[in-house]
Amino acid sequence: MMENETYPFFQWQEEKDLPYAPDPISFLVEIINTNSPVYKEDKLEVTIKIKNIREVWITQDIELLNFNGDIVNVEEELSIPPNSAKTITLEWSTSDEEFGTDFITVRSQDDKDRKQVEILRIFELIIDNEGSGNIEINGKLKDLPYEGKHEEGTEFIIKAIPEEGWRVVKWDGNLNYTEENDKEIIVILEDDSDIKIYFEEEDSLIDYWWLFLIIISSILLLYRYFGKDSVTEIISLDKESQTKKDKTEKEMRTLEKDESEF
Repeated sequence: MMENETYPFFQWQEEKDLPYAPDPISFLVEIINTNSPVYKEDKLEVTIKIKNIREVWITQDIELLNFNGDIVNVEEELSIPPNSAKTITLEWSTSDEEFGTDFITVRSQDDKDRKQVEILRIFELIIDNEGSGNIEINGKLKDLPYEGKHEEGTEFIIKAIPEEGWRVVKWDGNLNYTEENDKEIIVILEDDSDIKIYFEEEDSLIDYWWLFLIIISSILLLYRYFGKDSVTEIISLDKESQTKKDKTEKEMRTLEKDESEF
């Protein structure tokens, strides 16, 4: 190392045994504010005050470092007049793998400042449907389909609300429930969740009325074209078939009982 080499002031502060004097201090760094907490994959904004304490114009780079000490943004060649200050904002575009609570660092050539920030882990909740209905999420009515991003560990009480004349048949997806036709479930976000609700139309009296009319119409047609005896014969055959079926089921139950006793 050459004799005229010097060190940044903040490095000299941390390593007192450096053999050479630090550069004359010029820029003082102060983190004023951040928009923490933010969600992962969002931008963390850091507002910084840079003060030039020298009697001359000074130009330096201002760097923002992440949790791991990697440079994530730079204000290049920031120039400040003598004995003046300037406020700047640097941004860190966080990735999917960067979350938690830790310290960020902002530094000039002479000084640095650190501040603790929080980057929240979030997951996506998607709820789709088949059939007619809506949902309530924690007591608030939502339209289907629903998509939202929420913090890890968030608990949701999701209630299915069928349209008039419809009912809940089942839920599908990564969820917890006791009965598949429950109208209400609880979901705790620990990963991306994709849920589907199945609604089904309920049987109505009108449906049964049409079925009754079809049966009566069929009987009347048989009576008209084949006579009373044919209708009576069809009804008798049906009764005979049902009697045979009942007899067979009774014999099977008796056989199963005998086998179990044996």
